Amino acid sequence: MDKYISIIEIANAINGIVVGNKELKITGLAICREAKLGDISYALRESDVLNCDASAFITRPLLIKGDTEKTFIYISCEMDEVLSVLTDLFIQHKIIQRNVNHFNLGIDSTVKIGEGATIGDQCNIGAYTVLGKGVTIGKGCNISSNVYIGEDVRIGNKVTIESGARIGNMSFQFTSEKFKLHKRITNIGAVIIGDDVSIGANSTIDRGTIGNTIIGEGTVIDNLVHIGHEVVIGKTCKIAAMTAIAGRATIGDYTIIYGQVGITNDVKIGNHVIIMAKSGVMSHIKDYEIVSGHYAHNHQNEMRLQAMIRRIYQKMKGRNI
Repeated sequence: MDKYISIIEIANAINGIVVGNKELKITGLAICREAKLGDISYALRESDVLNCDASAFITRPLLIKGDTEKTFIYISCEMDEVLSVLTDLFIQHKIIQRNVNHFNLGIDSTVKIGEGATIGDQCNIGAYTVLGKGVTIGKGCNISSNVYIGEDVRIGNKVTIESGARIGNMSFQFTSEKFKLHKRITNIGAVIIGDDVSIGANSTIDRGTIGNTIIGEGTVIDNLVHIGHEVVIGKTCKIAAMTAIAGRATIGDYTIIYGQVGITNDVKIGNHVIIMAKSGVMSHIKDYEIVSGHYAHNHQNEMRLQAMIRRIYQKMKGRNI
């Protein structure tokens, strides 16, 4: 007999309201382009429902305007929160069966551990990872293969580090004497990573030149992110791929930085800030601001400016200027 979860149980788990067939049995969880009859998916726009074979959809109220025979669960929270609950629920019911922990169990025999390094209980460390002298790793950390952690780096509890990450590299600080070779400044700082931090694949975090580079608890860092020397990042921030943060920048708590953002050195970014993709941050940003553009400034003003430029262009184009 096929395994299933009732639509009511799913709705209760995510605090949603069922509209449609309340007796529906769900046999799978899938994104719209891969969903089939019996699956539940999520809809961000009406076209997702019209072009998908799923039997039920999770969505916001009033998103679907036309008549449809589909069943819906209306939610009021963010979709990411819903997906976090759903994946766990489907695994619990053994509808999704897979090894969700891709980390090796225990410490691989190829791991290089430097003198004086300490590793907490229940840590998993993958093949060919290198821990420098004096490294401290807390409890319950998952460190994948081919990770480099430099001397005296301190890592908190329940930290996740994906393959290829480099933590505690030498900082990019050189003397710049005219017509002479660049001379690297000796680093005496370290890197401190708080509890529950996640660091993506091939991301790099430089050690401090004099002070420490600090990543606050609960912050999540995507793949291919660079964090410079003595940067301080607050708690529960989210930083997307290909962002680069120059030395001594300070970022407050609960800030979101979208992809391909560049942040210059020594700027101060407040709490609860949102920086839109491809922005160039060259000056301080106050709490709760949303910024975009190059140079980054108020997002609504940037959108008005872009609209004005397009209107001017259309007028000039019509005059063959």
